[in-house]
Amino acid sequence: MQVRNSSPQSPQVAPAIIPKSTEFRAWVQDCLGVLDVSARSLAVSVEMGPNTLRTFLSDPTRGINMDTANVLTCKLHEAAHDQGKVLPRLGAIRLARSKGVQDNV
Repeated sequence: MQVRNSSPQSPQVAPAIIPKSTEFRAWVQDCLGVLDVSARSLAVSVEMGPNTLRTFLSDPTRGINMDTANVLTCKLHEAAHDQGKVLPRLGAIRLARSKGVQDNV
């Protein structure tokens, strides 16, 4: 039986990395730049209030619920596919740090 906050028992199952709001915010901003898409157009495309997304992106104290993060992530990946572009990996920096790899600064 799997207990909350424990590692998976199978070595074939990698734990999911759920980013903190600050990491997700930075990733969304990076993706908007890669795709040359405005936050407003992204918000409208997922039927989200433009001010809701703008506030999340500009206010480091604001969080976002997981359903909304999922919708944004899916839409950004869909747009990247349509444009033939590759998005940065979400959580890549955090994963590297957890394995002892240093950032290239």
